[in-house]
Amino acid sequence: MKLTIKRLKRGDWKRYRKRLINIEINSFGSKDRTPLKFFKELIDDCEPYSAIFYYKGKTVGYYVANVLEDSGEDLKVYDKHFGKHDSIYLLVIGVHKDYQHCGIGTQMMNDILNIASSRYKRISLHTKNPNFKKLIHKYGFKFVRHNIWTKPRRVMDYYVKRLK
Repeated sequence: MKLTIKRLKRGDWKRYRKRLINIEINSFGSKDRTPLKFFKELIDDCEPYSAIFYYKGKTVGYYVANVLEDSGEDLKVYDKHFGKHDSIYLLVIGVHKDYQHCGIGTQMMNDILNIASSRYKRISLHTKNPNFKKLIHKYGFKFVRHNIWTKPRRVMDYYVKRLK
């Protein structure tokens, strides 16, 4: 399946937000997973590492990643396990449910890993999705720890992959 990639830039969230929300609803059953205002912040803050993927003109997936900041509990754990960070963090990734299990997630992961490996030593992410966990294990991501958030209450697993 040949995909077309659109790299997002600052301000693009206005033009593409309906497409992103549509993927959220179709993939995860709720637009509350990633609220609309969060998309604006994500895309504006993560300009070089945001992309939408199209198949025959239809929006089928997207991802948003960012460079890790120099604070937070995850970085302390990360540094403990992997040394000083020079890392990118995959914040959000989604594939429209009608196109899941068609290799789109694989192409999206290849894309972000190619971008990340040219500049960074590691990539990390959180997930609770069992299908995504299978995919990231194929790419050599290693489990680091469980994270528990209280508002809203959820448990996510933290994974890291060395790139260099």
